[in-house]
Amino acid sequence: MLEAEDAALSSGAIALNDHPGYSGCGFVAGYWNSGATTAFTLQVSTAGTYSATLKYSNGSGSAKTVSLVHRM
Repeated sequence: MLEAEDAALSSGAIALNDHPGYSGCGFVAGYWNSGATTAFTLQVSTAGTYSATLKYSNGSGSAKTVSLVHRM
């Protein structure tokens, strides 16, 4: 299982663990910073279709947008 806090974080994205309810050893915060990113790099042994689950919590109280981009 890949956890966001173990991914490459940049432009203000940071790993924290000061709120309950996360899996792994924490969660990623800092998306209020313009351009904050979390980038996963993975390799699979067999080409095919794989599932991914994205969990996101918005504690700001206002509507936000999260983008998911796939690059090969």
